[in-house]
Amino acid sequence: IVSYSNVLGMRENEDRIRNTHEVLTALEELMIAALDVETGTRGYVLTGDVQYLEPYRAGSADTRDVLAKLEPLTHGNAVQAANLDRLRTLIEEKIRFSRLAIETRRDRGIEPATALTDSDRGKMAMDAIRQQMAQMNREETVEREQRITELAASSSAARSASLGAAKSSRARQRASDASAANLFHGQTARQSSQP
Repeated sequence: IVSYSNVLGMRENEDRIRNTHEVLTALEELMIAALDVETGTRGYVLTGDVQYLEPYRAGSADTRDVLAKLEPLTHGNAVQAANLDRLRTLIEEKIRFSRLAIETRRDRGIEPATALTDSDRGKMAMDAIRQQMAQMNREETVEREQRITELAASSSAARSASLGAAKSSRARQRASDASAANLFHGQTARQSSQP
């Protein structure tokens, strides 16, 4: 029973470690998508060339997809769920600002659009996104280390329980063998003492 409980604990920790890796991977994907939004916006504002809108559009769609993927991954962790809500708000603000810069470039020209982007609003938004992602990465890294430690402890306990059960089984077998031998020798001795 103890060994079974340890194996269940190991499986739970393995699942939690896998979840942590998925969160970290999704955060990397989210950063790439946010940078695509930034790159597309900047390229379009500077050139007016609509081909630069493709990274903006793809990045905007990807941020929505990755945020949706992160929802269930952070659901069981109140701190990370709150961090994700804050990150979502920051990314939505960044996309709104990027859309405004693109519309300004399209409707009013390069000077008002570059004045808008030179205001550092976009940079401040990206800096806030980076900081929030770094916070989430730190939180996941701490959790991963804790889960790895718990997995090692569960694994060690399961091994010890298995070894203890094996030793106990061997001891019972030796006792049974000794009892059988004593019984056999006792019967043999009684038979030889009979006339």
